[in-house]
Amino acid sequence: MIKSICWDVGGVLLNYSDNYFISHLASRSGKSEESVKSTVYPLIVKMEAGALRSEDFSKQISKELGVKKREARMTSFFSQAAKPNTDLILLARQLRKSNYEQSLLSNIEIETYIALSKMMDLSLFEPKILSVYIKMRKPDRQIFDYALKKIKRSGEEIVFIDDRKANVEGARAAGMNSILFDGISQLKEDLLKLGVKGF
Repeated sequence: MIKSICWDVGGVLLNYSDNYFISHLASRSGKSEESVKSTVYPLIVKMEAGALRSEDFSKQISKELGVKKREARMTSFFSQAAKPNTDLILLARQLRKSNYEQSLLSNIEIETYIALSKMMDLSLFEPKILSVYIKMRKPDRQIFDYALKKIKRSGEEIVFIDDRKANVEGARAAGMNSILFDGISQLKEDLLKLGVKGF
């Protein structure tokens, strides 16, 4: 029986993707998105894992892509581009009122998380499992094992929701129920199939 819902943030609770930032940098630098991604994505991974400060990230991106430092600040861009998915947040609230626990499991760096906390009320979600603080990232198995311990439920009692197939598969490998998010209607159908009610 499902007792706990574990949510991804970007691409699920929040209408945002790192690809937005990559497109922004491509337009500013005049380089292809593929070229920009090959430069930027490994640095995003390091930053989300707590191995690179956001200030150093901006400096390196500015230097390598030839863009202004303010254009290379991911947090500033995130604050302008990201929008809460209000329908999903409402769904999470409805599920909480029906006694389903709500938690977060996100690949995110510190300044982006601070910006996120100003956009939406995160008090609904506990625990908040954030890659930058534990130095683990999805889809690595260790972060899902860590989540199981923090949520204090068995995998069969949890449903994990993410918009990336690799992350969904990682959760399943750790024993969690998981749903690949592709819109709220599909999500509700998949939740009902798992016996989740109250929305």
